[in-house]
Order: sequence, then structure tokens, then C-alpha cells
Amino acid sequence: MTSKKYKIFFKVIPPGSKKEVTESLWAEKVSVNQYRLTNIPCFAYDVSNGDVVSTETREGMLFFEKVVLRSGHSTYRIIVVNSTPRNKLDQYLSPIFNLGCVGESMVRGYHVVCIDVPPTVDIIKVYKLLELGENNKIWTFEEAHYGRSDQ
Repeated sequence: MTSKKYKIFFKVIPPGSKKEVTESLWAEKVSVNQYRLTNIPCFAYDVSNGDVVSTETREGMLFFEKVVLRSGHSTYRIIVVNSTPRNKLDQYLSPIFNLGCVGESMVRGYHVVCIDVPPTVDIIKVYKLLELGENNKIWTFEEAHYGRSDQ
């Protein structure tokens, strides 16, 4: 049996925009007003998959207040260069996924791949692969949240 999922709303400003919008992330209830995120943030900063967050209810919706407990996951955001063919993108992403990372992709006038780096994955290897893609003009990337306390 799966637990009930809730949407947590974050106020964000997507890349290339100056307008604030909301991003919603799925979460499971942990306790009163506290939820564990169960998917990868694409635009929200300073949170990662698995983090426990506190919320505030406004107009019947749950809005992010703060992080209560870190999961140790890190989040990176890749902005794909428009001219990159899909097979070339896959060639550069595959080694990242082979290390144990997962990703979510979306296209909204630009192509974004959000990468979740679990705490068991060698983050230095991941970062070097992210730099390789950037150096070869496949993408640009940014660190949305570094979740490690051991490095």
C-alpha cells in the first residue's frame, strides 16, 4: 500500500525569467505540517529529494516554510544547449545515471534536466561529469542544493 501524496508549493523564479511562479513537489506526510519530499526539485533552491520540510497552509494549499531535516541528497540543474541532439545529450547523461543518480526532464521553451544525487553516490565524479558536459557545450549547469555534510 502506498502512502497518500501531497503537493508542496515553492515560490521560484525559473531560469531566464524575472517572474515569480510556483513549483509543486510531491511529498509524504511525516507529522503535523511536516512532509518528506518524494521527487526532484527543478527550480526550487536549497531543497532536495528526501528532505523533510515544514509547511504553512494558505487558501487550502501547502506552502514551503523551511527544511526541518536534510536527506543528504544533492540537486543539480542542467540547462541543455538548444542545438544539442538528443543522442548526444543521452551520451553525456548516461554516465551520470550509471553512477546511481536519477533525473527528471522538462521542456518549457528550454530543456531542463534536474539531477538527484543520493548520498551514496560519489558526488565528485558526478560534478566532473557535469563539468565535462558544460566544457563540451552540451549544457550549462548549476547547483540547486548541496546536501552533503561529510565533504
